[in-house]
Order: sequence, then C-alpha cells, then structure tokens
Amino acid sequence: MQRMRSEIGQAGLPRDLIGRLVGWIMAWHNRPDNGWTIHLLEIQDSKNVLEVEFGPGQAIQLLSDANASVRIDGMDHSETCWHRQGN
Repeated sequence: MQRMRSEIGQAGLPRDLIGRLVGWIMAWHNRPDNGWTIHLLEIQDSKNVLEVEFGPGQAIQLLSDANASVRIDGMDHSETCWHRQGN
C-alpha cells in the first residue's frame, strides 16, 4: 500500500523514472489545454512570463515556439522537472 501511495504521489512531486513517465503522460494529456491557454493570453513580443509549476515544460516550449522574443522563467518544486528543463 505504501508503494502505491508513493507512485500516485508522482503527479504532485515527480521523481526518478516513474516521475519522467508521469511527466510524459501529463504533457500528452495537457497539450490541448496548454495551447488553448497560451492562445487566450495573447502574450506580446518582448514580454516576461513566469510559469509556476511548469511540470514537463510543455507550455514553456509551446510559448517559446510561438514567440521567440518572450522571456520565460519557470519554477517547479520537483527536482526531476527542474533538471529536465536545464535550469
């Protein structure tokens, strides 16, 4: 039972191999929502954006692809997510 709780907790604090797998699933599942949100925000050129709890970083990547002049900073409490983004 403890192992099951630990693996379920991966969505809140991804870590290790299972955390990377959960991140991949989250990215696939959230892609439409991320694209929709970025579209609605209408972020203009040269603006600053802070992504809080960026997870697998898909929204950051979508925004960067859509507008290369936007400065994007992010923070996440998961060390796995933090290292994946290359700080």
